[in-house]
Amino acid sequence: MTSWRSKKRKPRPRQKRVRRPWRSSKAMLPTMRRNKRRSRRRKRKRPRLPGRRPQPLGRMAGGEASASSPNDPLLEKYVRIIHEHLGSDVLEDAYINRLAKDVPTLVVKKEAYYKVAELLKGHEQLQFDYLSELHGTDFQTHMEVYVHLYSYPNRQPVALKVKIERDNPEVDSLVPLWPGANWPECEAYDLLGIRFRGHPNLIRIFLGEQWVGHPLRKDYEPYDAEV
Repeated sequence: MTSWRSKKRKPRPRQKRVRRPWRSSKAMLPTMRRNKRRSRRRKRKRPRLPGRRPQPLGRMAGGEASASSPNDPLLEKYVRIIHEHLGSDVLEDAYINRLAKDVPTLVVKKEAYYKVAELLKGHEQLQFDYLSELHGTDFQTHMEVYVHLYSYPNRQPVALKVKIERDNPEVDSLVPLWPGANWPECEAYDLLGIRFRGHPNLIRIFLGEQWVGHPLRKDYEPYDAEV
């Protein structure tokens, strides 16, 4: 009795390779040419477009009107309502910020910051009931507080800016209007040293109370020379 190991297996018949027409070189030639053209297009260097800066609204800047934007009517409405209720001297500038999805932006004077914010929230045609963003920036010559508001009833955005002095960075708090401004204002105080008048509990939230200086200021010098 022979074991199965001693049995020789019959070799399988070798199958002939069928050359499919769609895999032939002639059939693939149009596809190869098309892919080659695509690769050439990818390698082409497109001309670099010049950067676009936010263009101010012509009537507020005293110059020519900027390019049209779908939010131009919103900006005109905001400016008109503010002028009717608070006067024409509370705004420093008003423009469409092209770099931020065409958000209507209002630059207000420091003394009118809280009044304009209160009007934006309480007016029946505006109703900006949600504060989505608040942060500060140091521009060396001055500091700036940026606030982004949104109206859920009207589905409309607006940005509010106020410039403050670097020597005395202080401005009114928006916590009485939007409680969500609590932590962002504490962050701006902690990292930039901006003080918000009327804040219920303005404390440092990232660094300790014994930390020297504010790290996001342009003139900040680390306490430890090795840092």
